[in-house]
Amino acid sequence: MKKKLWIPLFAVFCLAVFCLGFLLADLTAPRTFDELWCRCDLDTPAKPGENIYLCCGPTWEEPEGYPELDKIYRSVMRLFQSQSYRRSLFSFFPRDGGIYLTVRMGCEAYSLAYWSCGVLWIPTENYQWTAYKPSSPEALGTQMDYIAQEYCNIP
Repeated sequence: MKKKLWIPLFAVFCLAVFCLGFLLADLTAPRTFDELWCRCDLDTPAKPGENIYLCCGPTWEEPEGYPELDKIYRSVMRLFQSQSYRRSLFSFFPRDGGIYLTVRMGCEAYSLAYWSCGVLWIPTENYQWTAYKPSSPEALGTQMDYIAQEYCNIP
């Protein structure tokens, strides 16, 4: 009886390892920013050190738009879109003191991202903050620090 039970248990074990491999491959597959980001308004995931507000296009207050803020928005989006992202399996909570980016499109505001300790937290389609590791965290970190220094005080 024990010999007959060993074969199905081994088959179940092999199937479980196979399925776990597919799950991990899907979680760690590289993705683009456009595939990940969902336009939703979420509270900040942690207490930010810097808040950066970006505008895209005309708003209720300014029908002509804000050309300077629109230019900053496009440069930030190019920066995020230049990287590929893998899900960070070991980042459970964002740290305080990061850079929080909000974008305003028309009359609505959306959370764009939260940068903290080499991890980019992105609001995803399930309406929660998810941690992603960029393909080049050093380059993204340098650019995020530059953006925070240059554009944090623009209203």
